[in-house]
Amino acid sequence: MPRLYLMRHGITEDTTGDPSLSAEGVTRLRRQAAVMSRLDLGIEAVYASPLARAQETARIVSEGLRVASVVRTIGALGPGSRVPSLAPIGGTEKGILIVGHAPDMGIMTAALSGLEGPVPFARGGLACIELGTWPIAPPGRLVFVLPPEILLALA
Repeated sequence: MPRLYLMRHGITEDTTGDPSLSAEGVTRLRRQAAVMSRLDLGIEAVYASPLARAQETARIVSEGLRVASVVRTIGALGPGSRVPSLAPIGGTEKGILIVGHAPDMGIMTAALSGLEGPVPFARGGLACIELGTWPIAPPGRLVFVLPPEILLALA
């Protein structure tokens, strides 16, 4: 079954505008990506919001996972995105990573897995939903939600 991974961008320099990741955010994401690589999640494609912090997060994780394809940008994944924003995503990939923002990643995780209320997402948090098919047809099965502290503890 295909798996959809949702990740919130890493820690930023600032909280206004379109900030870049902080040095701490970059370091943490590199460590998290190394753990994700060892877990062999099967991620074959990475999509991200067009904002700098999501693009940087997606690039760092994609490089750490050695994903062959480039990070694909989807404008609809910017702040305020919901499940319909995922319509252009999917195909033959067994694992797809989406990098976006809060509260969007938590709202989509809940909607895609049939849960009520948003799932909490810290910066750098990761969720996995097993789906029946592409294109996405909720509800799927929530496999895990990992706060960044868990991924970092495994590093």
